[in-house]
Amino acid sequence: MPKSTIRFTSFPRTEPPPDFVPRLITAFRSCESAISTEKLDKGLTSDGVLPELSPALVELGFEVERGKHKADRIERPVARVPHPPS
Repeated sequence: MPKSTIRFTSFPRTEPPPDFVPRLITAFRSCESAISTEKLDKGLTSDGVLPELSPALVELGFEVERGKHKADRIERPVARVPHPPS
């Protein structure tokens, strides 16, 4: 098996990575030949990587956006912090 080009780190570095990280790395490695920038003439955009990686992520229980249209996106609330008056 060729050496993987996948590299990762987790924070804080003084703590071990969360329990899900090894499964996540396995998911990336399963798609590595299709998404690796070292093995392709031209790297993929995030829109090119997502279809390759999303089945493995969904299998792990992640929610994955299906596209750019509003119906395909995952809505996440964003807290807005008011700026102090200048």
